[in-house]
Amino acid sequence: MKSITYEVLSFEFTADTGNNSSRLKYNIKYTNPNNVAVKGSTAVTMDYNGIILRPIKRVPPYVEIGANSTYTEVYNVESPHDTQSLSPEQIKTFTVKFVTAEFVFAID
Repeated sequence: MKSITYEVLSFEFTADTGNNSSRLKYNIKYTNPNNVAVKGSTAVTMDYNGIILRPIKRVPPYVEIGANSTYTEVYNVESPHDTQSLSPEQIKTFTVKFVTAEFVFAID
């Protein structure tokens, strides 16, 4: 079984949307080069102001990628600021950067 590859089509973080929130948007294309369908979940690792994190996703449901096919994960979430912990200056300088992505196979 060959590895599932990925391509980052877009990755954008907006620290301050003007609505007292931040927004993370990305599109990541996963390619299955195998002659069989695969089932699993995606895992995206990011750098949150110097702290490397991989948010935990609830699975199932699993993603299924057909044989010799692709799947594009679309993520677009706006989150309210934690104004109890962060000052407006800290919020404006907050950064999120893409580190890596992977497809984790489900084992039945």
